[in-house]
Amino acid sequence: MKKGLLNSMTIFMVAIMSLNVVSCSKGDDNGLDNPIAQEIIGTWYSSDKSINRNCTVNFYSDGTGDFYSEYHGKYGSSYSEMRGNFTWRCEGNKVITYGEYLYIDYNDDSVDTDFDPEVVYTYNGSTLTGGRYSGYTYYKEGYDPYNDDNMSADDKRYVGMLENSTWKPAEGNASSVSFYYSNHALSFIIQTSRGEVHRYSGKWSVSDGQLHMYMNSDDMTDVGMVSAVFPLISADIVKLTDSVMQLRTSSGNLFTYIREQQLL
Repeated sequence: MKKGLLNSMTIFMVAIMSLNVVSCSKGDDNGLDNPIAQEIIGTWYSSDKSINRNCTVNFYSDGTGDFYSEYHGKYGSSYSEMRGNFTWRCEGNKVITYGEYLYIDYNDDSVDTDFDPEVVYTYNGSTLTGGRYSGYTYYKEGYDPYNDDNMSADDKRYVGMLENSTWKPAEGNASSVSFYYSNHALSFIIQTSRGEVHRYSGKWSVSDGQLHMYMNSDDMTDVGMVSAVFPLISADIVKLTDSVMQLRTSSGNLFTYIREQQLL
């Protein structure tokens, strides 16, 4: 009975939110004449494998849009959803949305609303960053971050310097990361204080000067190991030479890595 009540409430609130948002869009100067707006229209995806969260945001040509995210927690210990409807406009390379969001926590069947927050995305030529969750990068439907044809000259240069190489932290834990070019395969190698070696796989890409590393979901169940590599999931490339790599995370932390060896 409680689950049925939750479902009914969800449907009702989403319907009300949709009516409210559409009515707000009429007559507004939403900047859709901006050439960038035509590139924004469509469906965008983002995923954070470290905490099993997937996001989808749709921008429609009439100045409305909708947002959906699904969250399962780092070790699959929780389940929640967020749904939203909004109007949007462009200001330069900024996409600004204004709407209402519904948060559903299936662990305790609670429903909360977040009314009319202003959410800002930054358009970087091929990706969107920011949004409801800071530090996230969104790729447009049909965009393949692993296709070299989609990369800028600078990003291709970064990929060329990283491919088939292994890097170790300049200080701190003993974990290292290897970048393989074939299928953009990624491997984390972590050696514990007891001499045990753990390997974690995934994929990597470079977009707009930012390094993205995606862990395979099967690897996320190994409690304790993921925390050592979590800061590297998404980071700006501050410096990259033949011997040194510096990465800055969205929280501002700077990590320095030293090239360990060139892989065959």
